[in-house]
Amino acid sequence: MNDLIYVNCISDSLIENFHPMSGMEEWSFKVYCDRKLVTKKIDELSEETALLEKQILASSPGKAFLLSRKKTELIVKVIDRLCKKYRQQYYVEFKKFGESVIINNLLPREYIGREDTMILDATVFVKKINIVAFINAVNKLNEMNEDSGFYIETTCPWPPYDFVSIKRE
Repeated sequence: MNDLIYVNCISDSLIENFHPMSGMEEWSFKVYCDRKLVTKKIDELSEETALLEKQILASSPGKAFLLSRKKTELIVKVIDRLCKKYRQQYYVEFKKFGESVIINNLLPREYIGREDTMILDATVFVKKINIVAFINAVNKLNEMNEDSGFYIETTCPWPPYDFVSIKRE
C-alpha cells in the first residue's frame, strides 16, 4: 500500500511540474556573424569607417598607410559593436514571443561547423499560439539583414529540456 502512495506522490509532482508547459514549445535560435562579409560592407554599416575611408583616399601614400592601419583596428571594434547591437536586437525581439528565454554559452567555430562567429545562442519557450508569429519574425529579420552578414538559425520544436526543473520533496 505504501508503494502505491509513493507512486501517486511522484505522479502528482510530475503533473504539477509539467502543467505550466502545456501549450508550449521550446525553440532554439542561434545568431551568427559572417565577419568577412561584414568587413566588406563595413563602410555601408558604419559612418565612422566610411569617413575614415574618405580620409584614406584623400591622403598622401604615407598618411594613407597609417590611416589604413587605424581603419583595420577600427573595423574590429565596429564589428564587435555591431555584434552586440544585433545580439540585443534579436534577443529583445524573440523575448516578445516567449514565456521565458535562456541564454546559452556561445560555442566556438570548431563545434558549430561554420566559419561564422556565433554571437547569440538562446532558447525560448514559445506558446504554440505564437509560433507562426515567431517564425515570421525570424524570417523577417533574416530577410532584413541577409546582406549585412548576420543570420539566424532556428531549430525546433524541442522537448522542454531547458525549462524543466523537478522539485524534490
